[in-house]
Amino acid sequence: MKPDAAVLAALIALCGEGILFAQPAAPRIEGRGVSVRVPAGWKCNERLAAAGGPISCTNSAEPYANGGLLPPGGAEIEITSVARPVVLDAYARAELKGVRDLKLTESPVSGKPALKTTYTDETAPGVSTSNMVYYVAEGNRLYKFYLSYRTGNTQERSLIQVFDTVVREAVLK
Repeated sequence: MKPDAAVLAALIALCGEGILFAQPAAPRIEGRGVSVRVPAGWKCNERLAAAGGPISCTNSAEPYANGGLLPPGGAEIEITSVARPVVLDAYARAELKGVRDLKLTESPVSGKPALKTTYTDETAPGVSTSNMVYYVAEGNRLYKFYLSYRTGNTQERSLIQVFDTVVREAVLK
């Protein structure tokens, strides 16, 4: 029996759309009570997470500059958790004491109480980093999601979108 030309054309079209073949799932990394999808083009230090440390990921293949400075265009995401404090904004202010341009905004994440902060930090003379932190409260834990990149990075908007997706899709345990 020969396949009907219309059916064959439809199957070919579906294959082109990726509907017939499952796309590989993005890898995940787990540590400090949270599991996140590794963004495309990013790599994470699996050994650090497996040893009980924070999740630490970067989008840069270049080495860090002298003094541990992010390379131009580079960014990093770090995720950890601690015991939940009683007052979230007081905790954030104490943790970020001394940074410049600190802004705090209540910003629930998937229905959970959360605080979003942004600030800049001078890392070396004439070099600063832009930073965003989500403090997400769940049960007796506070999950802390950090994004850091050099101030003036031309990919800032894209980096923030990737970071927001990581935070929104995180599985808190």
